[in-house]
Formats: sequence, structure tokens, C-alpha cells
Amino acid sequence: MIGKYCGNVIPAEIISQSNNLWISFHSNLADQAKGFMLTTEPMVGGCGGVYHGLQGEIFSPQYPKAYPNNAECVWEISVADGYHIGLIFINRFQLEQSQNCAHDYIEVFDFKNDDWLSLGKVCGRDISNSYNSTGKQMKVIFRSNDAVTGDGFTAQWNANCGGTMTSNKGRLISPGYPNDYARYLKCEYKIIVPEKYIRAEFKDFQLEEGHSSCVFDNVTISISERRRRLPIPNVLGPYCGSNVPPFVRAYGMITLTFETDGWLQNRGFLMEYEVEKCGGYINESTIISSPSHPESYYGSLNCTWVIEAPQNQVVLLTFSSFDLERSHNCQFDWVSVYNSSVIDSKKRMARFCGNMTDQPPIVKSSTRDMIVQFTTDASVHLGGFKAAVSFTYGEQSGCGGTVTLLHGSTTSIRSPDIIGNDYLYEPFMDCHWLIIGAPEDILHLDFKSMDLIPSPCGDNKLLTVNNVTQYLTSPNYPNDYPNNLRCVWLLSSEESFRFDIHFMDLDLEESTYCENDWLSLRDTSNSRAPMQKFKFCGVGHPSDYYSASNKVEVSFVTNSAISKRGFKLSYQFEGCNRNFTGEQGRISNSNSVAGSRCHVTIQAKPNHTISLYFNEFFFANSEGCLNAGMEVRDGLSNDAPVIIRMCSHRLPDPIFSTSSTLSLSMWSGEFRAHDRYDITYTTTDKGRGCGGKLFNYGGKFTSPFYPSDVRNSSFSCRWEVSVPEGYFASLLFE
Repeated sequence: MIGKYCGNVIPAEIISQSNNLWISFHSNLADQAKGFMLTTEPMVGGCGGVYHGLQGEIFSPQYPKAYPNNAECVWEISVADGYHIGLIFINRFQLEQSQNCAHDYIEVFDFKNDDWLSLGKVCGRDISNSYNSTGKQMKVIFRSNDAVTGDGFTAQWNANCGGTMTSNKGRLISPGYPNDYARYLKCEYKIIVPEKYIRAEFKDFQLEEGHSSCVFDNVTISISERRRRLPIPNVLGPYCGSNVPPFVRAYGMITLTFETDGWLQNRGFLMEYEVEKCGGYINESTIISSPSHPESYYGSLNCTWVIEAPQNQVVLLTFSSFDLERSHNCQFDWVSVYNSSVIDSKKRMARFCGNMTDQPPIVKSSTRDMIVQFTTDASVHLGGFKAAVSFTYGEQSGCGGTVTLLHGSTTSIRSPDIIGNDYLYEPFMDCHWLIIGAPEDILHLDFKSMDLIPSPCGDNKLLTVNNVTQYLTSPNYPNDYPNNLRCVWLLSSEESFRFDIHFMDLDLEESTYCENDWLSLRDTSNSRAPMQKFKFCGVGHPSDYYSASNKVEVSFVTNSAISKRGFKLSYQFEGCNRNFTGEQGRISNSNSVAGSRCHVTIQAKPNHTISLYFNEFFFANSEGCLNAGMEVRDGLSNDAPVIIRMCSHRLPDPIFSTSSTLSLSMWSGEFRAHDRYDITYTTTDKGRGCGGKLFNYGGKFTSPFYPSDVRNSSFSCRWEVSVPEGYFASLLFE
């Protein structure tokens, strides 16, 4: 089939490769249109045509006799997806010789980046050249003038699998995809985009199964990585069966090799790629972010955004998330903001690094120009940043500035009314005034009028927690919350009192990393408890939040897209009963109440076990632990097996569950309570006590079953230890 056409775009001219053409016209019972009209005529000598298939030959008119004067022949060769075209000249070759092949010549074209690009001209008796297309299309043009003629030429073309891609975006597919590929293939595909990062991902992958070594049909990927500013090769694979190769990022070039044997065939593969977008010119409101955000950015990046505001306006850059490698003077990874149209160190307004998501920066230019530069090194790579670019008004429009008051003088400051004379301030204003009086004066402000729209987040941002259950809801709850919110509330109790936060309702826009609309809870005390932040979105009832301190910051952020019902939280002083469902956590108590009884449960994911590590343990010793103590059961029910019942000043050995649940019961004496404990736990699916994640200022972990002997010699355990932002982890073996 040469082509299939519909709509109102006129197809390109078609030349057959024989003396027959078949045309089929089809219409259905629905709408009708005017139809089509075409003309057809014979072309003398069978010159030119459209060629399909896996191989063929083309030759000059009247070959092997001399070609005629004033001939013009065009051959278009098109092969199936996944192939490229190779063309060689065979047998006798004789065209009129001329400088730069200006008279009689053959010119070969490659279809690349939606355009025909010349691969070269040939004339005279030179048949040394061979030509290869980068994709599935090639065009050959033969022209002769009105003077000398020659014997002509014969050229042979073949469809070869593989090819070279140089466009900024495209796809690679196996020969014949989505039908089965052929036997005995060895295809090499190259993606070459010099000095740029290329991202590639397999969207479909189905090859013959080849066990772990992929000895039958397989794909191997060679990528170029940039280290210390030099490209370093790296080979991935081989891959086969339905084992989809990983996401690939390379510098300058990706080479994919596809080999098949003579046995089973399958659908093959489809891989999409594009050049990494980083930086650019901006003259309208938009969102910018680090590459791959909210996933980790890459090394050796240098992205520059040049931002230009409309006349009489300035640029407002508002970050919504920010997590870069932390370093002294931001010498490794950083974002720099310049108050100019070129990078000028004298006009740099700020340089940011570290984790600033809890208090993301806002930068405003004083002119209509701003440059944002994002630079990374080759080592630590984190979630990156996301920022909104918008335009507002500056000092030249009456929004902010420095006001100098002479002794005894008076001046007025008012919110700007820039557009029209409606006496209404404009949206997205961010104005700051500095008033400077005479050295001997103090300043007196007297508000004459006040008409500002209240914050939808409410006037009371400081909420006191006590014994009474109180509630916090999103604006407009239970109706849909507004767009573009940024609400922050601080829940605070008396010193040393911790509290519970219970999710009664949660209905926010769903997103993979909660990067659109989200609610976060974060302890903000300066105590030595690690302050971990929890982020929520979507629909459901997350686990209750147990504060680790007496202050918790609640943040609610929405974007300009989808709005939903929002959230409803209740909060009050804590009880000592707890239900932990996280991957890891900390169980502690340093303020036991006389006569109290506490029950704590830990529920891990299915097929996981739980490891308990004791950092501190102090219960008054008594016979049978009747006065005070702790009991740990391997399960949640009252008849679950008791692992240990203990009361002493000695630090217990670690405890490793046999199931995905544990329960801890603690009780204190009737007359006095000096009991305290501090326990960290982690969960793992690699076997009892084998690996897990741990987050704290300090703690411990041990080999499986410590201090007993390891029971299985063929295992591999991995522990991931992290500490709060701004600290480094050190490991000491006792």
C-alpha cells in the first residue's frame, strides 16, 4: 500500500513503480463530503516511482542504453517502521562529468526532522559512494541537461534494520512492530544529539524469553554518561522476555542493539526518547521546575531561564517546593536568581540550596528582566524545585519603594490602583515600603481607610491544643476549596504536652507525588526528636498523626486546576495508646503518669516482619513486673504469644517478630512513675531482622537475631539510615 488518505489535505504527487496502480475509495453511512478528483498520465520510460518492500533496483531511463537529454526522474523509497535504507550503485556507471556535478547528476536525500536533506551528489564515473538513510524514507533524483548523455546507472537499495536518529524527539521500534519481528536480525539504532541529555523509556517490550542470560533474542543498550565534563560509556543489559529495560538518561548518544535467533519471535519493542528540556525564554506566566521533578534531578545540569515581563511590570518568582543538595555557600547544587537580562554576579539577588520546601522562597525583580539559573554537580541529587513565574507591579507603578520623610513633613501611602480609576487594588500585588525619617524623629502611622479581602484561610493561624476536641477544616469545607491557596496553621500546646491529630475527612486532588494540591503535617519543636514531615493528597482516611513535640505546623497548598471537598481534622491532647502503620517509626515516653496503662500496636505491610531496637529503657524492677513493666506480644490479639515481659534498668536485646504485627503493653505503679522508654522500629520483607529504614538523630540496629547466631548464611540485608536535614550520619560498631 502506497498510502491511505482522508480529510481535506491534498496528498503529495504519486508515481508508480510499475505500469499498474490500484485505487480504492470507501465511505460509510454517516456524513458525506464533496469527495475527490485526481488526474493520471503515463510517464515516458518508466522514470521514477514510489518503491516499497525490503529491497529493489532503480535505473536510468532506457538503461543499459544511453539516457535521454532533459530527463528528470524522482524515486521515493519507503520501508516499514524499524528499518532504514541503504543504497549502492552496481554494474556500469556513466554520467556526464562536470564540476560540482552541475550538469547531469544523481542526488540522494534523507527524510529527517520533517524535511528532505541532501546526502550528496554523484556524477561522472564515481560509484564509490554508498548512502544510508537515518529513517525509513529516502529520495533519489536523476537529472540530465540538453548536452552530453551517458550509459546511465543501476542502483540497488535494501531495507536494513536499525538506523540513526538525530531529532530532538522520536521513537525506536523493532522491525515490523507491532507485528512479530523477523529471524536472524542484528539491528543497531543510534540516537545522536551532541552535548545534550537524552531521556528514553520503553513503552512496550515483548521478546522471546531467554532465561537470566537472554541468550536468544535480546536488547543491549550502550549509553554515554557525563563525568567530570567527559562522556563515559556504560553498557546496560542484555534484556529479553517481558523484562522491560529501565528508564535511560544519556549524554549525547544512545546505542541500542537488537539481536534475534532463528526460533521464536514476538511483538518486539517501542522506545520513545526526547532531549531533556531545561531552561528557555519566558514572556508569559508559567511553571518552571528542575528536570524530572518531583523525582530526582540529574548531575552536570546547567539550566537557564530568561524571563521578560510586559512593559511597566516586574517578575515574581514563587517557589512551591525546593529540595537541593545542602552545602556551605551553596557550592554544589544551587538556584541563582539575577535581576537582569544577562548573568551578572553584581546583579544576583539570591542563591538557594538545601531543603526549603517548608518555607519556600519568593523573589521579585525590580526591573522587567529576571534570570533563573539551576546548576548541579555529579554527586547528590534530590527532588529539585518547582516555581511559578508571574508578573506584577513594582516601585515604578507605586508598589513599594523607599519613602524619605523630612522633619515635620507628612506623606501618604496607598495601595496601587494601576488599571483604571476604580480604586481597587490589582491582583498578585507584593509591595514593600521602607520609610526613613530624620535621625531625631520617630514615625507615626495613621490608617485612614482599610478595605482588604480577608484570607480564605481564616484570621486565626495560631491554634491552642487542650483537653477539648477541636476541629480544623479547609476553606469552604465541606464545599470545594478555592484555587491557589497557601494556608499555614500552627497547633501548639503547653510545654511538653504532645497531642493527637485525627483525619475525619480527606478529599484532595490526586497526584503521584502530591505535587498539585496537598496537606502536610510537620513537628516544629526544637527538641531532639527528629522532625519528620508527612504529606497527604487524594481521597481517604490516613493514619492518625501523633505529634513528637508540642508544636505541629499544618500546611495546605492548592494549584489553579482541580478543586475538591478538602479536609477535616480533629485535635486534642494525646492519650498513650497508639497504632503505628508506617514503614519505620519511633515509640517513646518520658512522662509516665502514675497508675497509667498504655497499649501500642504496630502493623506492617503484608509479608513483612518488624524489628524493635531499644535506645532507652527504665522500669522499676518488681517481682513478676507487677508494679510497672512492658510486655511485647507477637500479634495483636490478647492471646497472641508473649515474646517478653520485662521491667528493669537494663537495655533489652532487639526483638524480631514472626508476623507483620506486634503489640506492646506498658503499665506504671500506682504511687509514682519514673518509667521511660525510647524504641525505634523498622519493617522488612527480607526476613526477620534483615534490613529496613531508620530515621532519627541516633539509634542502633543489629544483625538478624542478635545477640544470637545468624540462622541463615545465604541472605543479603540492607539498612537505609537517614538523619534530619542539616546533619551527617556516622556509624560506630560496638
